[in-house]
Amino acid sequence: MPTEIRPVLNPVLSFKRDPRLVVVTGRSAQESQVVAPRLDEQKTKLSSQLLSLEKLSTRQHAGKLLVAIKMFDDSLAPTYEPESIFREPLGSELIAPIEGGYLAQVDQRALRNLSNIVRDCATTDVRVTVSRIKDISAQTEADVLRGRTAQSLWEHATHEERGRIFTLWLAPYQENLARLEVASQISEFAEAKDIYSLADLVSITREQGSDADQLKTKSVIPQEASFGQSGNTDKILSHGCNLLLESHQP
Repeated sequence: MPTEIRPVLNPVLSFKRDPRLVVVTGRSAQESQVVAPRLDEQKTKLSSQLLSLEKLSTRQHAGKLLVAIKMFDDSLAPTYEPESIFREPLGSELIAPIEGGYLAQVDQRALRNLSNIVRDCATTDVRVTVSRIKDISAQTEADVLRGRTAQSLWEHATHEERGRIFTLWLAPYQENLARLEVASQISEFAEAKDIYSLADLVSITREQGSDADQLKTKSVIPQEASFGQSGNTDKILSHGCNLLLESHQP
C-alpha cells in the first residue's frame, strides 16, 4: 500500500496557473529600492554572464535555454521578482521559483540584447532588478540534483531486473518545440534501452467499502522509469535534458 513516505506514484499534474510567486501589484519601482553599493559591480558581472550563455550549445532545446537566476538574500521577496529583464517581449520569461531565486526560459538570440539592457541600466526598474540579482547561469546538474550526485541516487534506488527505479521530472520548457526536443531525446534513450517505462506495473484499484481510488503496483516495484546500467544516469544528465532523478529507496 502507498504511504506518505513511499507513494506508489508521483503524478504529473497540469496546472492551470503558472507555478510562480505572485508579484505585488500596484507599485512601481522606486530608486530607493536600488542597492546602490553593488549596482555597478552587478551591471558588469550580470551583463558578462548573459553574453557567456550565447556560446552554449549542449544545454539548449529549439534555441531556448533554461537559466537559473539567483537572488541576493535581501531580495527574495516577490516585490523584487526580476520581470523587468525576464519577460516575454524581451525573449525571456520566468517559469518557476527555485531555491534562492527563479528559473527562466531564454531565447539564445535575445541574450545580447538582454546583456545590453543590464549593462546600460537605463530605467529604474532595471536598476532595481540588476542590484538584486546575484548570479545568472545556465541550469546545471547541480541545480537539478540539489546537492546530490547521480551515483548516490543510483546507490539508494530500488532494484529491478533491468536496472533501478527513478522518477524523472522533465525540463519545464514553455516553448512547445523545446518540449518536443526533450521528449524526442527521451525516446532515443528508450530505444537504446538506456531507460524503460514501468507504467504497466501500476494499476488503479478500489478497496471494498472505500469511496476513493488507489494506485497499486502489480509487483514490489514502485513505478515509473528505470535506467538499464549505472553509467546511464551521467549519460542522460550530460545530454542536456536536465532531468531530476528522484530515487525510490527500499
